[in-house]
Amino acid sequence: MTEDAWKIEAMKASMKSKSKLVPLLHPHLLREYQEKNSHRDTEHFHPSEICKRDWCVRQSSYRMMNYEETNPERPKAFKTLNIFEEGNRIHRKWQSWLKEIDILMGQWYCRECTHVWYGKPLCEECHSKQVDYQEVPIFDEDHHIIGHADGHIKTDEDYLIEIKSVGIGTFRYENFPLFKRYADREITADQMWNDVTRPFLSHLRQGSLYMHCTGITKMIFLYEWKASQDIKEFVVSYKPEVVSGILSNCKTGLTHMGKGAIPPRPDWIDNKDHSACKYCTYRTICWSNDDNAEVLPEVRLPEEAGGRDSETTTPSGRTIRR
Repeated sequence: MTEDAWKIEAMKASMKSKSKLVPLLHPHLLREYQEKNSHRDTEHFHPSEICKRDWCVRQSSYRMMNYEETNPERPKAFKTLNIFEEGNRIHRKWQSWLKEIDILMGQWYCRECTHVWYGKPLCEECHSKQVDYQEVPIFDEDHHIIGHADGHIKTDEDYLIEIKSVGIGTFRYENFPLFKRYADREITADQMWNDVTRPFLSHLRQGSLYMHCTGITKMIFLYEWKASQDIKEFVVSYKPEVVSGILSNCKTGLTHMGKGAIPPRPDWIDNKDHSACKYCTYRTICWSNDDNAEVLPEVRLPEEAGGRDSETTTPSGRTIRR
């Protein structure tokens, strides 16, 4: 979509609100969003997508094999972009606080001499404190996974940090039965939040994948309830069974792509009207090229998986790329 087209779509959506400022800001935020996405890696699996309950390895493979999108993403609403930015601000806030008390580790960029290193926020080359945090790089060559964790601290031992801003929409996706009780006015929003006693399953998968890739076997999940800024922390130990199905699906996808083929759809997608296909950017080409191949078996983890057992299992040979 051209820049002018982005502006037109944004203006149409924003002007419906009859606001004065939103129609001016919406095109700007859309350009920022488009610019950020234009630099996103397209050649690897990303933890944020492969840990979702409705991840389709076929969709990732279309992207990784450079297929043109047949159903391009529609421009984001101003509300959605505002939600994204609020989440980013919450991340920056906590990272800044951890930096100020000198326990935040990760990859840094020096604005003075452009040096990049892994460790504490003092440039190894020029000793400048004018540095930018680039978080914790994640890489697993065997499964072609790339990404970044929110933080790494070292206190009594090493911990990865995963920061999550939680809103009502989080419950709609992560725990629909609980959200439905709220929607039916059986419980209040705060009661819904109070019922959270462990990380949501997709978050647990994502954190476990980070532990698998880095070799750090403990993770602190930090949840901030956007309605009141209330905080919850959960400490989780690495459990390989939480991510074994994800890693297996990555391997299966890579095997097909290595032969120049797109892997079949997961067996839980039975028709093109499935919710996982509704907003897929490859929906048309995926179903128009249906070759009736055998569907791909996929492990669907039970809700009980992970997060409660304090036993620690050491990941096999993964390290942070520093």
